[in-house]
Amino acid sequence: ITSDEKERNTLSVFRSMGSTFGAFPAMALAGMWIVSNPDGTKTFKYNVLLIGVIIIAVLSIVGYFICYKFSKERIVTVPEKKKIKGYTFKTIKGLLSTKSFLIVSLAGMLFLAGQMYQQSYNQYLFTYVFNAPGLMSLPTIMQYLPVAIVMFFSNKLCKKFGRKEICAVGMLLAGLSFLLIDTITLY
Repeated sequence: ITSDEKERNTLSVFRSMGSTFGAFPAMALAGMWIVSNPDGTKTFKYNVLLIGVIIIAVLSIVGYFICYKFSKERIVTVPEKKKIKGYTFKTIKGLLSTKSFLIVSLAGMLFLAGQMYQQSYNQYLFTYVFNAPGLMSLPTIMQYLPVAIVMFFSNKLCKKFGRKEICAVGMLLAGLSFLLIDTITLY
């Protein structure tokens, strides 16, 4: 944690890079867990998925401890002197009456819904329409590739245009890509 805005932006970029590169192997291998049966049906290899999830969980815990060990707290916080009763309910009431919190929460829920829609749509598309479940990782690669490239320039872009504007352009491009994919697959 830092109080410098540029360093906070850099930390945010590295967190995003970590989540991008951390999710990439699982998403890239997901299409390989679907197998075709002799009767033409497709099944999911759950035993391979379970082993993969266990390996990723262990690596995540190891990574967490490594990050915790090498983190350095730069901002010293002053502990509260005394506890105030009923403060939790005041905080919740304050959060629910704050317009910016509600908008960010709504945007987060819409983002999650969009991700779930995209994952299920890609699974359906590559399994049943293209009959190529092994290519299910292709949209993930195509999604993460521009993100990985732009991450290195995000500080300069945010400084030149502003964070809100960059986020708005990214959301607009994502929405347009969903419309384009849906339009292409309908016709």
